[in-house]
Amino acid sequence: VYIVTDARGHSVFIAGGRATGITLEYAGQRREIRAAKEVILAAGALETPKLLMLSGIGPASVLQQFNIPLKLAQSAIGQNLQDHPNVCIFYRGKQKTDFGYPQLYAFDRINTVSDLPEGQPDTCFAFFSAPITLKQSMYRMIPALALPQKLYRVKALRSFLRKIVDVMFVVPGVDRFVDNLYGIVVILGKPQSRGFLTLRSSDARDQASINPAYFQHPDDLITMMQGVKRAQKIAGQPQLRSWGNLPLSGGARKQDFAALKDWIAKTTMTTFHFCGTCKMGEDDTSPVDTSLKLKGIDALRIADASVMPEIPVSAINAPSMMIGLRAADLILSEYGLLPAQSEQPQKKDNNNTKDTQERAVYE
Repeated sequence: VYIVTDARGHSVFIAGGRATGITLEYAGQRREIRAAKEVILAAGALETPKLLMLSGIGPASVLQQFNIPLKLAQSAIGQNLQDHPNVCIFYRGKQKTDFGYPQLYAFDRINTVSDLPEGQPDTCFAFFSAPITLKQSMYRMIPALALPQKLYRVKALRSFLRKIVDVMFVVPGVDRFVDNLYGIVVILGKPQSRGFLTLRSSDARDQASINPAYFQHPDDLITMMQGVKRAQKIAGQPQLRSWGNLPLSGGARKQDFAALKDWIAKTTMTTFHFCGTCKMGEDDTSPVDTSLKLKGIDALRIADASVMPEIPVSAINAPSMMIGLRAADLILSEYGLLPAQSEQPQKKDNNNTKDTQERAVYE
């Protein structure tokens, strides 16, 4: 088994309706790798559909626009993009924050008139201590916000900006200010809006053109506004008033509908939970089947968040790992590589009724 890091996928070879390998860029050179059995894409919900389109699989009009030979017309590739948009409300206490968890999470149903099933949470609240999380967040966000795409690729520039963040946090007074800072992040957990992505060019080094379509569905903005009001109410509880809840961001103070709507529009950011762009299902709008295989092309499987038909209210790291595990099981089973039943570890049976019942559920 060979693992290659710092490589960029360029395209998948398609011959006779079958995936036979990939082209990638590694150490400044273009390389071709052939697949003996199948190709598995796990590049994520933004890169996997881009790679498919660069390989000639996707909306015919897009491929024609960039002179990419059509291998399979599939208009759903790149559609159904979902994410968890969020806004952050900052407060300053009268003393240092005293909890050591990076974040504490709570889930609730905020919009009671939406079409979601009864009892389905639609909003996540993340409570965080700034001394623990703010610097790490700035490491990630400052280079992305300050550098255009082509310059962002330069590792030295990203490192330089992160060094500036380090310097900022040793400026006298900054550390004392941050020590008392905490926040409530309001995350839209079940957005009704659906975005899309498409190619910007036929160059694999160019980022896809992404439209997350935040708040395109009117229910999403209503839910977010109600979520912000809930966060204001939480921060206004007697315990936090006595601790210190000086509002530092507009979302902590605004009550007027128009003002709150404007603040949300200006401050909303991604939670980096992109998914859904190669959704799995048996219907005609789903380009991937329930075996994680791309319909219409043999020997091409997808094992990442792009196959999720609908975003879960939770973070998607655990669901993505579950997709990877399921893909492994499917592959091992299909090629007859699963161990025989006799080779599997045996569980002890101590004749305890409760233990027997628990094992039955587990199995």
